[in-house]
Amino acid sequence: MQEVLTAKHFYNANTCGVISESGFTNQAYQLAKPNFIYLLTSNEFFNLQDKNELVSESIDKLSQVSFNYDIIKSYENLKQRIRQTPTWEQLDKSLRYQIKREYGNYLVFLKKIGHSKANSKPTNDQLKLEYKRIRSIVGKTLTANDIKKHTTLPYNSFHAYPLTKLQKECGDRPNIERGITKEQLIAEYLILAKKLGRNPTSVDLDNHGVYKYSYYVPHRWKNFSAFLKDANIPESEVTKRRYSDTQTVLMYCLIEQLIRIKENNFEKEINSTVLKKLKYNDKVLFSRGAIANKFDNLDNLLTDKKYNDIRQRIQQLVADIEKNSSR
Repeated sequence: MQEVLTAKHFYNANTCGVISESGFTNQAYQLAKPNFIYLLTSNEFFNLQDKNELVSESIDKLSQVSFNYDIIKSYENLKQRIRQTPTWEQLDKSLRYQIKREYGNYLVFLKKIGHSKANSKPTNDQLKLEYKRIRSIVGKTLTANDIKKHTTLPYNSFHAYPLTKLQKECGDRPNIERGITKEQLIAEYLILAKKLGRNPTSVDLDNHGVYKYSYYVPHRWKNFSAFLKDANIPESEVTKRRYSDTQTVLMYCLIEQLIRIKENNFEKEINSTVLKKLKYNDKVLFSRGAIANKFDNLDNLLTDKKYNDIRQRIQQLVADIEKNSSR
């Protein structure tokens, strides 16, 4: 019943049906009625003549079950909104009062509507399957916020399963794993440099390194130059290239404006993922390392006064050009 109800919400269907070889429990009827689920045995189904008979047959059965529709509807609306089985504290005072008056206590109510297993702890295999399902939706290594936003299981179920362990066992590389020393990071960087025949870039680390760029900067080092200096690694010519504060902001603002014009989306977020996809002669045009060298991270750049000043000037310039072109 729970699987059918989930499918009903997923496909945005108005009604659905369940056919059983052995009949249904009272709890199944309790859950079916407020959610418009038709319940029939296999014999009843094969004896039906048309759709109208299906509806009337199912409604006749459901009408024999007594329940409080308003209570169940309020409960289901809350459950759908918070994406997990509500705790007693999450129910509002009015709903708690109605449940106590009608059913005695919350556990009895859950059993009546077929949610008796709602509080059972999912197995590790179930958590892995849920992680992989959400990853297929999000399309990247999941964060705790990704899981909280998309999971159909109680979010508390994941607390006993360390996220980095779950990521690894599902074939992902964690963004940050505790306990990794600077010496380990330097050693892995040197191994990758030997394989590539050059100093790896942030993109190389993300794509091929044992540890991603985020392990190095800003988790362990303020910027990438500080890492290279600490590791006694000579900087390549590309790494030595420097932009001033103003040049860094100007480059970012120009890229931001061009992408937003091209995609006609002036709310689009221009983050490091977008930047590393921009290439010239098969090299990253403007890396997050350039930002880190002057501002440590993108958030600092976006809150700097230069960013607002240059961004406004570029927008005004674009507006003036469009105005002159229309003439």
